[in-house]
Amino acid sequence: MNKLRLLLILFFPTLMFGQNPELNRLDPPFWWAGMENEHLEVLVYGQDIAGSVVSLEYDGVLLTETSQVQNPNYLFLSITITESAQP
Repeated sequence: MNKLRLLLILFFPTLMFGQNPELNRLDPPFWWAGMENEHLEVLVYGQDIAGSVVSLEYDGVLLTETSQVQNPNYLFLSITITESAQP
């Protein structure tokens, strides 16, 4: 759980501090620089999480799309991890 919290602090500061949503799950729970496929889709699950505004500020990691679905407890984040991203 500490690794998950660290990733959220590094990658999703708005989710953690901006609106204080109830975050129950993040899938996949980990990823890394240098993965074979640079594109990653992250599922975020929590009570009314879809209403959150998400931003990402990390060199070499880009939030390319935020997708909401009919269920307000899910949010999908499309992320690109470039070759310049540092672990």
